[in-house]
Amino acid sequence: MKINEIVSVSLGSLKTNRLRTFLTILGVSVGIIAGSQLYAKAVIPVDWVLIGMLTCVVVGVIFGTYPAYKAASLDPIEALRYE
Repeated sequence: MKINEIVSVSLGSLKTNRLRTFLTILGVSVGIIAGSQLYAKAVIPVDWVLIGMLTCVVVGVIFGTYPAYKAASLDPIEALRYE
């Protein structure tokens, strides 16, 4: 078993979840290889891609900072008491 399989099994992953992950990776790989053989130009402008990625980063930072700040202010004993 690989490290990522050991981690997924230890976290309770089922065999169907691991199969679905493998098939997804296989499908993406086949899509990339088939798409590279088409020699087609990209339809989406690069600036749209950059704006989308920047928006995702900003949203992730904003909505990830507040819960992390709130969790950092908790007492660890109190936080684990309700776990």
